[in-house]
Amino acid sequence: IIISREQGVTLKNDCTKELNAKTKELDDVSSICKAFGPKGIKSIMLAKNISSIEKLCADTMKLLTNGVYNIRISLEDDFDIYIESNTIQRKIQHLSSSEKLRVSIAIQHAINSFLEMKLLIIDNVDILDKENFASFNLCIDKLKDQYDSIIVTFTSMEFDIQNPDITTYNLSKGKQLF
Repeated sequence: IIISREQGVTLKNDCTKELNAKTKELDDVSSICKAFGPKGIKSIMLAKNISSIEKLCADTMKLLTNGVYNIRISLEDDFDIYIESNTIQRKIQHLSSSEKLRVSIAIQHAINSFLEMKLLIIDNVDILDKENFASFNLCIDKLKDQYDSIIVTFTSMEFDIQNPDITTYNLSKGKQLF
């Protein structure tokens, strides 16, 4: 095939325009992939709001532990929650059942506050020892005005929430006891 110089210039210009259009399209697709990827919009929104969630978690955890424990949320590499006491930092999977319960209460309260949910459900509080149960009662008393309902379940007859505004269920052998 033989083409004139003018046809060659036109063909080159057309190819350059098409290449530029495809390059822009590829850039647009790459931007969309980046926006919806792991470090995209979701990560940016989480990073923007995590400090207020983390502070609320930490404040609630301090109430539940007489100021001994703190919660730190990390978005580095992956999403991790760390519990700090003194100079020791641990992940949730390394905590006792009692510590996990208190962390779950703190996280649930923070999420509820963020989403403006007015229901707090806490199960199995009888795993707390008497000192931690007293801290739990004080914490619930401080949180109660932020909720329409707080439901607390336990199976031991030894525990009692000392607050008439809190609904408690003592579940023993599948029966509700009052």
